Amino acid sequence: FVAPKAAGGTTDREAARSRLSQQVAQRVHTQLAALQAQSTDMPAHATCDLLVLDRSLDLVAPVAHELTYEAMCYDLLPHPDDGFTYTATTNAGKQEQRTARLNEHDPLWMELRHLHIADVFSRLSQKAQHFKATNKIAAQQSGASKAGGLNPFKSAGGG
Repeated sequence: FVAPKAAGGTTDREAARSRLSQQVAQRVHTQLAALQAQSTDMPAHATCDLLVLDRSLDLVAPVAHELTYEAMCYDLLPHPDDGFTYTATTNAGKQEQRTARLNEHDPLWMELRHLHIADVFSRLSQKAQHFKATNKIAAQQSGASKAGGLNPFKSAGGG
């Protein structure tokens, strides 16, 4: 189903852009209907909606990059759906490889993924401070690293 936008009060140029969007939408609809008629793998009825929008009046939105935690993970991690592997030190001092999965089963991921990356850094810093304040072992390890002059955030950030 192709629903054209109302053309009232538009200039000739806007009307032409609107017609172009309508033509694109109609062609996509026709092609998908033909594919659906030929394929036995596709459902017999529509299972989703496809919107074809004229974005020519908003030039910045298509090129603006999302600065959320989720977008950054998808940009920086090779396969974020598969998780990422890191090296952890056990209580016995042994190094082992672990995999963290960023998915709906991770409450921290669910809390942070749609936040702006600056808000994520702030929230994680607050959570780390709270953890150190409420966990004796973390407080002891934090004190030991300060005494040794080690700052993991500085070394990770290159400063």
